[in-house]
Amino acid sequence: MARRGAKRSASRELSSSRAGKKPSPSGAKSRSKSPSPGPSRPSTGGVAASSGPAPRLAKSNGLLFLTPPKTRRVQPDSDLPGAINQFPDVKFPKSKGFENRAVDCYRSAVLAALFHVPGFYRYMGMLHRDCHLKGAQCLLCRLQDLCYNYYAAEDPKKAGGVAKAPPRLYKKFHEAVELNLPEFYNELKQNIQVNAQSDPREFLEYLLREQIRPKQSPADSISYEQMFELETKQSWTCADCGVTRTNPSEETMHAGFYVRLQVPDARNGRSLRLFMEQSELFSANVERRCDTAQCIIAERAFGRDGPVRRVTTTIVRAPEVLFVGLQRIDPNFLVKDFTRVNYPEVLDLSPWVESTEIAGDLNYRLDAVVAHKGDSIDSGHYIAAVRKHYEDGFEIVDDDNLVGPTQDGSFRELQRPQSFSEEAQAMILMYSKL
Repeated sequence: MARRGAKRSASRELSSSRAGKKPSPSGAKSRSKSPSPGPSRPSTGGVAASSGPAPRLAKSNGLLFLTPPKTRRVQPDSDLPGAINQFPDVKFPKSKGFENRAVDCYRSAVLAALFHVPGFYRYMGMLHRDCHLKGAQCLLCRLQDLCYNYYAAEDPKKAGGVAKAPPRLYKKFHEAVELNLPEFYNELKQNIQVNAQSDPREFLEYLLREQIRPKQSPADSISYEQMFELETKQSWTCADCGVTRTNPSEETMHAGFYVRLQVPDARNGRSLRLFMEQSELFSANVERRCDTAQCIIAERAFGRDGPVRRVTTTIVRAPEVLFVGLQRIDPNFLVKDFTRVNYPEVLDLSPWVESTEIAGDLNYRLDAVVAHKGDSIDSGHYIAAVRKHYEDGFEIVDDDNLVGPTQDGSFRELQRPQSFSEEAQAMILMYSKL
């Protein structure tokens, strides 16, 4: 258990196609708007262009150069056989915990969840296979190394028989985080600097948008956008002139979408779909001004403002990995929301799909959950609930204290995650496209 050392923010700008700001997964005061990290660009290994000779590679084709002629593989192969939503064969397939130095549980829970998503594991082998940077200078290299060796290395077990992710590599990952501080997530940056617990959703977005996305390359077999971005478009019809407008959404959902739990008639056991509908993710009343000649003339003549229209949002590109955030902090009262959401093992997004862009059904399988234990937004503990990939069933990963089922090993482990007899509330759902 750990207390957070920095003040929580109440409302954060999230990566959503909807106009306006979304509430933060765990905070309460507004923060200044963060600029987008910008368009993707080919990987340069983090080294600025120069007119001199190219620096010597520290990593080439996924192999880290050690004392010549030694090398060490530090990421999965780029051409693993099988479907992207299925795990390839790995050397040591069982789940492992992460050593917690004191307040690392938010990082450990996110990594444990990500490493149980097949598409994420495969993607770690598909991009950034060459790098000029050494040691902790490149956080993506450290993430790839940790992800690969999570299943490639057989590490000593903690007393009690809990298998741990390689401690040395996890330490190097922390060093790289501290050397590559967030640029667009100020609260997360402050918490890292003072070694305080932070928001797992912000940490996930920081890894995706600031560390992974900028280092994709046109040579990658699949793009970052195809892996993680949910692209949408918006449509509305003018009630005065009858013209229907369809435009790309103002923002791409870079890290999935965010579901408000503070909605009318919110109660335990309601389905995720109902919360999605009441959160107005795909349909909302928004003020829109029509720009046809007829409406412009009427506007000038009568001084009318843009009326409220019903704007419909539809999905035009669906990612291989979908992140769904659940707002656990009530922005009005700054307290944790314990509402139990009935999220499905298979999530059907077909009702919100643009049929001319995506053919057939759009289903996602739930592979991992990041959940929070505790009564307060200022303290608590994060755990992961994951799908086993080496056999049927589900289990809990709680730092290096517990790895295994805590109930009956069924899907209930993901629906109602708990560890040491204390139930945790889901904050991030990680789905794989079927």
